[in-house]
Amino acid sequence: MRKIYILLFALVPVVMLSSCEKALMPKDKSGDPIEVFDELWKAVDKGYGNFEYKQVNWDSVYRAYKPLVSNALKDEDLYNVCALMLQIFKDPEIKLDAGFAQAIYIDTVNHAANFNEDLLKKHYWKSYSETGPMLYSVVDSMAYFYYRGFDNGISEEQLNAAIKRVKSMGGVHGTIIDIRDNKGGMPKNTWEVLRHVDIPDSLNNITSFLYQSQYKSGAKHGDFSEYQDAYIDESSGEKYPGRVMILTNRGITGAANLLAGGCSSFAKVVLVGDTTGGGGGLISATELPNGWRIYYPSSRTLSSDGNNVANGIKPDIVVNMQPADEAKGKDSIIETAIFELKKDL
Repeated sequence: MRKIYILLFALVPVVMLSSCEKALMPKDKSGDPIEVFDELWKAVDKGYGNFEYKQVNWDSVYRAYKPLVSNALKDEDLYNVCALMLQIFKDPEIKLDAGFAQAIYIDTVNHAANFNEDLLKKHYWKSYSETGPMLYSVVDSMAYFYYRGFDNGISEEQLNAAIKRVKSMGGVHGTIIDIRDNKGGMPKNTWEVLRHVDIPDSLNNITSFLYQSQYKSGAKHGDFSEYQDAYIDESSGEKYPGRVMILTNRGITGAANLLAGGCSSFAKVVLVGDTTGGGGGLISATELPNGWRIYYPSSRTLSSDGNNVANGIKPDIVVNMQPADEAKGKDSIIETAIFELKKDL
């Protein structure tokens, strides 16, 4: 089994494990609706990485949706049929881009938003500092860090400075890292966050296992490379004070989902909130005959505890935001994290 060590200055592993795009250019075709539908189905059939896990019979799906397509369909109607078909996967990393609209799966039925930015601004972010893309402050004697997205990087020097500044405020007993609604970005930026978790009884340079991935190697549903393990090394710099509570919701996808999936390797890290949105694989893209593009994950990934990350990562402590708490200016998920950290006092 091959191992990949994620070095924060190396680019090759980052490209392989990020939500990057591998474009497959089309041949010159007519772009009739039937042909577009067939090419979309074929692209997903050959390239999608989670058929087995999602338990989708793609041939049966084709037979069900093909009768809805004719060459008389307008673009909007063809788009609606294709988008409806793709929703069967319930996969936020599958995206159909038609130019005039994009079809992306978002689960708004089974999961609440569990994030209220206005409430945070009014009651939790009254006084804060920013370093790079990270907002941080002290909330009820706990270090609080909010990282909206991993497209914008934070260096080890920046995170060292942020942690040191929070510690200097005095009386800080634990850490809350809020990644709710984080849509991911470059995994390089997620690993820097985990590298600063204090590992008890270590002399630094401890290597932690995060996840393992396989990549599509052929057109059949079961054609994959061998699993490749991903690791990070513990930072020798500043460490978060106390235990670390990472706040989650269904809005977390992509590389942020991988961060949540790697947390089981850290004894001092606890996930609090709702199940994440899933994803975090290598994204491939195929251009269809009419110029539309279909994006899909062409890898499959297991978290540090061996679970497929496609459907999201379950939290250690399940919490949903309560309307009664919000009416009082309280974020139920943050308050639960504070309650858990205060058990250590």
